[in-house]
Amino acid sequence: PLLAAVQVGNLEIVSMLLDAGASATATDELGNNALIYAVRSKSLSLLAKILSTSVDPLQRNKAGETPLHIAQQIGGEVAEFIQ
Repeated sequence: PLLAAVQVGNLEIVSMLLDAGASATATDELGNNALIYAVRSKSLSLLAKILSTSVDPLQRNKAGETPLHIAQQIGGEVAEFIQ
């Protein structure tokens, strides 16, 4: 549920799930965690919420990408925010 909430950009549900103990480090079948989806959403509020957890911005997915690497590819505020 957390990954789906991040993917659709629902900060209220993301906050509720994290407060209820959902793990931001959990991954999907591609190895993507909540932070990767938050980076891809380009939502600074989602990024802030996910980064407030113990998630590692250097955790690699199965393609070898990290949230930090993806943010650098996107550039702009997203890259500045996650660094």
